[in-house]
Amino acid sequence: MEVGKWFQSYHYFKHSERLLKQNLQINDKYIAMAKDTLYNLRLSIASGKSKDISSQNTIFVGVHIRLRDYLSQKNYDLGFRTAPKVYIVKAMQYYWKTYGTEVHFVIMSDDLQYCKANFQHFPAVHFVTLGSAASDLALLAQCDHNIITSGTFGYWGAWLSGGDVVYFDKPVEKNSLLGETFDQGSFFPPHWIPVSEHRETEDY
Repeated sequence: MEVGKWFQSYHYFKHSERLLKQNLQINDKYIAMAKDTLYNLRLSIASGKSKDISSQNTIFVGVHIRLRDYLSQKNYDLGFRTAPKVYIVKAMQYYWKTYGTEVHFVIMSDDLQYCKANFQHFPAVHFVTLGSAASDLALLAQCDHNIITSGTFGYWGAWLSGGDVVYFDKPVEKNSLLGETFDQGSFFPPHWIPVSEHRETEDY
């Protein structure tokens, strides 16, 4: 008997999502760190606008950019693909057009140096790492909405958040070993928003 190589699917838990979220609780100390981080960002944003923190309606969009391990030759040969810069930009534009100028992006990555080199010049961008995978996951989950690239770390952070989720629509090469068993329609919930690196921004 041969068993498929890709097991993750939202179909496994779509009928018990509320129960799962009640039971899959991130440790309180990581949640506290995440909330403190967002509160301090709100203070900083309010200070820059000369506003009281209670009068602002900041919307935080978590951005998880996974790069390093997926750039290895082994993972590339398997079929994993990393999201290009143009995808991130188009995903950011989606949130600007949908929610306006109150949107701020909280970028987390295994390569913040790359992120700063490519996104530091954009408005309302904040680069954050809380020092552990658990605390970064908690921060993604505490954001209002999310942008995810490749892999499952950002996926679960976005799922726990419960807001809008924009995802890269080509995380796996179709003509690859991984692509043979990867069913994108089963992997991503239908209400999440696919964005292509080739889609024109005027579509939004």
